[in-house]
Amino acid sequence: MHIVDRYRPFLEQVLTPMRLRHSLGVMQVMGELAGVYGLDRDTALAAGLLHDAAKDLDEACYMALVKVCRELTARFKVDRTFFE
Repeated sequence: MHIVDRYRPFLEQVLTPMRLRHSLGVMQVMGELAGVYGLDRDTALAAGLLHDAAKDLDEACYMALVKVCRELTARFKVDRTFFE
């Protein structure tokens, strides 16, 4: 399954159409840059596509997502400086 097919239904629910087009464009650029910098292409495509996934969420939803991320970070003992 292609990365777009996997995440598009979710992104169509949380992003404006304009931001979705932007993210699709960033995904294409990241695919090209992956080859230049020797990055894993699938990871680069996913990063480009999902980089703004939370951008259009309302504050309550965004804060709920932050809470879940903090809980997971603590649960799996992830160094929080990784996200800074």
